[in-house]
Amino acid sequence: MSIFSSRENIKAEADRLEEEAYKKRKKAGVRRGYNRTFGVQIPSKNDIQRECNADLKYLNDKCVERGWEPIWEDPEEQEVPAGKRKQ
Repeated sequence: MSIFSSRENIKAEADRLEEEAYKKRKKAGVRRGYNRTFGVQIPSKNDIQRECNADLKYLNDKCVERGWEPIWEDPEEQEVPAGKRKQ
């Protein structure tokens, strides 16, 4: 069965991606690293978060293309309200 056959399948895939990213992010360092032995970069927490956000945005776009409700709200696209001082 295709991931894109229903909104519920897309939602389940989004949940799986977020869980996978959380597990990777827990182990990752704050800074990007480099493994000299194998010659590969080690992603930072920020790299993993950006990758997850891109995947979630793609799944969300597929949902909207099919006329379904969005499954994800991008925090960077939200309008930030003006702050008020607390008294």
